[in-house]
Amino acid sequence: MKKKLNLDKFYDKIGWTPHPGQADVLKAFNDPRIRDIVLAGGTRFGKSALCGAMALATLLEDNKRVWLVASTYDLAGRVFKYIEEFIANGFSESEIRVSRRTPQRIDTKWGSYLECKSTENLAALLGEELDLVIIDECPRVPRDAWDYYLRQRLTTRRGRSIKIGTPRGQDWFWQEWKRAKEAVDGESFRFRSIDNPFFPKDEWEREKRSLPEKIFQQEYEASFLPGSAGIFSHIKDCISGELEEYNEKHLYTMGVDLGRYEDYTVIVVIDRMTNHVVHFDKFNTIDWGIQKEIITKTADSYGSPAIFIDATSITVGDAYVNELADNGYNVFGYKISSNLSKRQLVEKAVVMVNQKQLSYPDIDELIDELESFTYKISDGGIIKYQAPSGMHDDAVVALCLACWDLDAEPLAETDININKPISLPKQNF
Repeated sequence: MKKKLNLDKFYDKIGWTPHPGQADVLKAFNDPRIRDIVLAGGTRFGKSALCGAMALATLLEDNKRVWLVASTYDLAGRVFKYIEEFIANGFSESEIRVSRRTPQRIDTKWGSYLECKSTENLAALLGEELDLVIIDECPRVPRDAWDYYLRQRLTTRRGRSIKIGTPRGQDWFWQEWKRAKEAVDGESFRFRSIDNPFFPKDEWEREKRSLPEKIFQQEYEASFLPGSAGIFSHIKDCISGELEEYNEKHLYTMGVDLGRYEDYTVIVVIDRMTNHVVHFDKFNTIDWGIQKEIITKTADSYGSPAIFIDATSITVGDAYVNELADNGYNVFGYKISSNLSKRQLVEKAVVMVNQKQLSYPDIDELIDELESFTYKISDGGIIKYQAPSGMHDDAVVALCLACWDLDAEPLAETDININKPISLPKQNF
């Protein structure tokens, strides 16, 4: 059975002071009765440093075998760096040797070692029995890695598991969190980013104001939200009505996402007097001449509305916009050339859908893309909106473009002024 560690002496040895939330997890880790710990933590709670401390604490015992597992070696390397720093603060190279070559490894003179493992190749997880497995950013790791490869490594030596991550819906990580919460030999924790006393309170409020609600709840409040990790809420609540013909008393706005190679071209028209999607077209004809004909015919059918078109391609996109403008169309090119410009575009539509300021018919292609449209966060904390691998987001982008100049409240007939120029939201590149 695991012996209790003098935590105060351990902290002094490695030159690190955990904040209260981290200290609570370490106390559970120091309890020999606890074999499984699951921590859901918000962004910048301090999960990597905590993993590093628990890994090193195990290495200080004799003949212990530890695996640090992540979806990639690069991700495992974040925790490994903390272990390196802790070792440098309190140990000599004659006591503990660190190898930075992939796969990274640590060996002690008392027979304990740590290896970094990636789940990119599950067969590489076959091997010896272990005393501790730490799975970092657990939602990024496939469930099969745990069920069929890792948990079996812990049986003979009565090893322990630590699963840490930021929630991604109610997936297998959530199931493990619930199971450990109810188990006599398990412990579950959930901490928000703000529970780290070093997390700036003004940043918490800023992110809360600027991010879509679902992203903030998952990334900063560490909430296990039902469903997928998509960013649009109330998608089904916005379904109503049918596609509609042109009403000469109404104004419209039109979004066009141009297809490239395997992608589709999608056209969305929204009635500015009702904020309802009245036209949807999706096709995969690449030839610009045919695309132009369909786009102009649609614009003509709805009173030549403002057209917001994806002009990301520096040469082709601009040329298409200029050609339509030369033909007398009220066209505006939007360049999705940076992560910031895409976030601005997407987040306006997210607000409108999530606050039910928009409606659309039950269009399968559009609903499917809205439900699957998601995001990922880079190792540097940058949020990137995207369709899941192998799927399309053309309909979502066309809808976002059509929403770009749309007001939250539909226009009234008294608001119509054909001589008033369109006031566009500012695009930052």
